[in-house]
Amino acid sequence: MWIGLDPGLRRTGLAESDAQGVMAFPVASLATSELRAELARRYGDGSRLNGVALGSPQRLNGEVSHGAAARDVVAKTLGELWPNV
Repeated sequence: MWIGLDPGLRRTGLAESDAQGVMAFPVASLATSELRAELARRYGDGSRLNGVALGSPQRLNGEVSHGAAARDVVAKTLGELWPNV
């Protein structure tokens, strides 16, 4: 299974793929501040995961948005939680 994360400053969207990794389905909107604990609760050590798709917020003109700070925090959290995923 793959998971997808759409990071925001306050909330992060979570989606899970089907068994084949073809389709993704929304699962929850989680408080970004509680993301680490919630991901650990749902997915443990990450051994069931094939990977993580992390959204990268951009403005319509392609510039990085203020949400990029949330992306960086979530990326750091993922690296600490599951260094091998």
